[in-house]
Amino acid sequence: MEKNLELQEMTVEEMKTFIKLGKKKEEMFQALQKGNGMKGILNVAYELLENPITVCDTSFSIIENYPLHSNDKDFEIRNGKQYMKTEAVQSMHRERLVERIFSETAPFTFYRDALGVNMMYCRISIKRSVVGYICVLARKRSFETTDFEIVRTLSQMLSVEMQKNSFFTERTGFKYEYFLTDLLDGNMVGKEFIEQRIRQLGRKPMRHYWIMTGMFEKEQDIYMNQRYYIEQMVTIIKNSIALFYKGHIVLLTSAEARIPFDVAEEVKIKDFLTLNRMKLAISHQFDNPSDAQLYYQQTIRLLSVCGSLETSACVLRYGEYMIESLIDPKMKKIQRKAAIHPDIKYLIAYDRENRTEYFHTLRVYISCGRNALRSAETLHIHKSTFFYRMNKIAELLGGPIEERLFQYEISLRLLKLSGDKSGNSNTTGK
Repeated sequence: MEKNLELQEMTVEEMKTFIKLGKKKEEMFQALQKGNGMKGILNVAYELLENPITVCDTSFSIIENYPLHSNDKDFEIRNGKQYMKTEAVQSMHRERLVERIFSETAPFTFYRDALGVNMMYCRISIKRSVVGYICVLARKRSFETTDFEIVRTLSQMLSVEMQKNSFFTERTGFKYEYFLTDLLDGNMVGKEFIEQRIRQLGRKPMRHYWIMTGMFEKEQDIYMNQRYYIEQMVTIIKNSIALFYKGHIVLLTSAEARIPFDVAEEVKIKDFLTLNRMKLAISHQFDNPSDAQLYYQQTIRLLSVCGSLETSACVLRYGEYMIESLIDPKMKKIQRKAAIHPDIKYLIAYDRENRTEYFHTLRVYISCGRNALRSAETLHIHKSTFFYRMNKIAELLGGPIEERLFQYEISLRLLKLSGDKSGNSNTTGK
């Protein structure tokens, strides 16, 4: 008798929960229909979950949270917006949490040791493209079975909300359109003038530049407004400006270092490209922004041959596939010069400024089949002097050069084909 009563009571409780859940789902649908926005939907969901809810995009920045709360350990504020710290993103990758968020279709829980709290995650998708994710912190109470259904429904509604309004499709990005179009069309000259325009657009011109061009693997993979993809990539790649140009997403980025982005940023951009089925071609480094058109053409050529490359990489660097990109016999002399490895240009400039012979030493080493003894004899220097020069070359170029020697060899051939007399030995012999 008592067991029957307990069973009856449990059934009644389950029915009450089911009814309450149904009512709250209806309220969420009404918030969606009435145009109360993402915050209105999260407000209703919070009444059921009783725990803080955060919605992030695929560049790991906060779109919305309810109630307003801060997580100083994981996030930092830049330009009035909360972005996940590099250390936090790396931690999530080590824990394979990012992989789970973007691969699992159902909500799941995960205990974050760094925060000492259990969390529930669920991705937000539009068609097959992941545009963000939900994170719920078990701060006020432990998760219950019904929470999984609530978060799953919330994910579906947020997907509709993102498609319905302009939240993801009408951000900044096109304010750069006229400037970048003129630059890529070759209609802008003068480094000082161009860099002044870059400053006016809110970006800081630095020592080195790169052009990056993004392409979807298949045209049917484009699910969002083009502005969405531009905004996401500009958020991930610091100090960049972008536009949609001749069917591709094109970015101009600038940095003091001789690499376009650091390791953490590369992880983020690779995640974004993989999730959206995209390839990104990166040009050689260049130092005068008025040359942007030439380096844009490098990326376009690389994308045009990437289908025949035996690689699944989503980030393609021109230096790594230079030979494939040079197959086209119609390449102009000025394009061949632009294809010369930036390390070679750097050594030539360094020698001119410092009256050294590092470029000549490297050229002789390559022409002697990378034989140190023969190279020293050809240069008429002692072996110890030769090894000093090679070590100095590696230091100047940022580390061991063995893996880049083939690229250097091709660049030397390009110098010759271009009729460039740079690097002829006319120095003191240091």
